[in-house]
Parts: sequence; C-alpha cells; structure tokens
Amino acid sequence: MKTNPFPRVLTVLLALALLPFSAPAVPVVQHSPVPTAEQGHPFGLRAAVRDATARIESVTLFYSSSRSATPFRAPMSSSGAGLWYGSIPGHLVGPGTELFYYIQAENADGETADTPWYTVRVVPPSDSPSAASIPSASAVAAQAQSSSVPPAAQATRRVQDQRAGSAAAQAAKDRSDNSKKYWIAAGVIAGGAVAVGGAIALSDSSSGGGSGSSSSGSGTVTNGNFGGNYTITFTPATTTTTDPPSSPSSSSSVAPASSASTSDSGLVNFYVKGSSVEIVGLWGSEVLQGTLSGNMFSAAANVSARAPFPAAYLTVSGQFSGDSCHATVNGTSTDFSTPGIFSGSANATRR
Repeated sequence: MKTNPFPRVLTVLLALALLPFSAPAVPVVQHSPVPTAEQGHPFGLRAAVRDATARIESVTLFYSSSRSATPFRAPMSSSGAGLWYGSIPGHLVGPGTELFYYIQAENADGETADTPWYTVRVVPPSDSPSAASIPSASAVAAQAQSSSVPPAAQATRRVQDQRAGSAAAQAAKDRSDNSKKYWIAAGVIAGGAVAVGGAIALSDSSSGGGSGSSSSGSGTVTNGNFGGNYTITFTPATTTTTDPPSSPSSSSSVAPASSASTSDSGLVNFYVKGSSVEIVGLWGSEVLQGTLSGNMFSAAANVSARAPFPAAYLTVSGQFSGDSCHATVNGTSTDFSTPGIFSGSANATRR
C-alpha cells in the first residue's frame, strides 16, 4: 500500500519556516544632530557606533554646503567605548547660511550604515559685532575728536562750533582728524590695527610710520615661530546617555561632579613649517599637529586628561596676519563621567 508523502513534506516545510531568521548584522549609529554652527569656527560632532557581531572598521563624516554637490569626507577618531569624534574645519563652515552632513560607519565584514542627511544653520560668529553696532564714519570722527580734547575745553569748543555753524565745524573736525588716531570698537577695522584695551587704534595713513612685508596684513606664511598666551575654559554640562537599540526605553541623566567652570592660561607657541603648524604648550606636553592653507590653519586631536581638565577632543583654528596670530579653541569632553565643552583663544606674535 502506497503512503501519501504530502503530509511529511508539509511537516518539513513547516519546520523550516519556524527556524529563526537572522538578518545580516550592520553597524548601528547613534547621533544627536547639532542644529547650528558658527561661521568660521570648527564644527565638532560625535556619535556612538556599535555592532553586535563585527568590529567597527571606520566611521566617516561627510559634509557639504549643498546636497547636490560631492561632499567632503573626514575620518572620525575613536576614543574608546564606542564613541567617535569628527570635526569640520572652521574655514569650511560658511560663507553660506546652511551646512549639510551625514555619518557613515563600516564594520570588518564590509557592512555599512548611514545616518540621514542633517541640515545645520550657519550663524555669524558670536564674537563679531552686528551691523547695528558699527558706527558711521562721522560718529567715529566725532568720538575721536571728543576724546582728544580736555573736558574743560569741550564746552568752549561746542559753543564755538554752534556759532561757526555746522558746516564750518565739520570742516574743522576733518582738518583736525587728519593728524589724530581714530578709535573704533574692536572688530570694525580688521587690517592694520593694533588692539589696545577694548578698542583698536588705527594710525592715519598719512603718518610716517614704518612699513614692511612682515606687517602688511594677511599673506601666505611658510616658516616662523609665533609665541604668546592662551586661555581655555571648561564648562561642565549634564548629559543624557541611552542604551543600545535593544533597550530603547533605558536612559539616564548623568550630572557632573561640579557645575562650576574651570579655566587655565599659559604660554603657547605656533611653529610654522611649510604647510604644517605645530601647537606647543596649549595642552601640557602634548603637541597638536595642524594644516596650513595660505594664512589660515586648523588642527584637531583627541587629548588625554590633564589638570584641571578631563580628556577631550579639541579643535584649534586660526589665522596669521603679518606678525600676529589669533586662534580659537573649541572642544568636547570625552570622559563620560565629566561631560562638558571647551572654549578659548590664543594670541601670539612672531619671534
């Protein structure tokens, strides 16, 4: 008697269907988008990348001023514990009003995962004066003349000006101002200025001051040593940590040990060698290596903890102008127990 094989085949197919299905493992990228960036300042980003089955081989930051353009790419650096840090150089942030970026992770098996494109709004730097704060040329001339006349004589001068009429008074100001220095709020005049206190003194172009290529403003720097001072401030911040995707509901808030900001200052040197810049003294004994393009430079590095600061990812960007150098410092703590951000500046002159 023949038996019907159909039930047996059906049983085998059903058993195969009930076997667990395992999809290929891919990296998981967790990233909190940063909505704004300051024009001309380095833009730092971080992401948590995990893979349950394979080692993370690389994490890359892609960025562009337009989604239709071919993006730049910058490798991100690992600080351990699945955290990766990357930075967009300051001279590439702007001059447009938007910046676009995404992050891609690749594991040892060649599997990749991308975040979506993120849009960043580029805003004017916080240390630049707004257009409303820049005085007119006539206001600058009036302020310069007023500050150069003794208080006792100012009343007499005002009476004389009123009697002579506004036209004659303005002509007298113009003649007098040709032999005076004009004082203007910091940031109004960018080139050929010397910072004094909270203002900038600009000598009249007709004065017989010395000149030379070393003080002629911005230009290509190829070799030199610039020494000066730096100031860095660390501001602690509360952060929220989230477990891997397998536990989406698990999150906790970690408060820093101290909420007070900590500052440090000291001596710093910028050594220019061809197209590279070495920054010495900014972070203890560690030397930060940067790249130079014309008269602008940028450097980024993971640095170890040093008193009084935790370990950090720092970005330094700046500009050489004649015999002077100005740089800004930004960074993020890489120590989960002490989250926070770094800010600071450095000013140096040619040695």
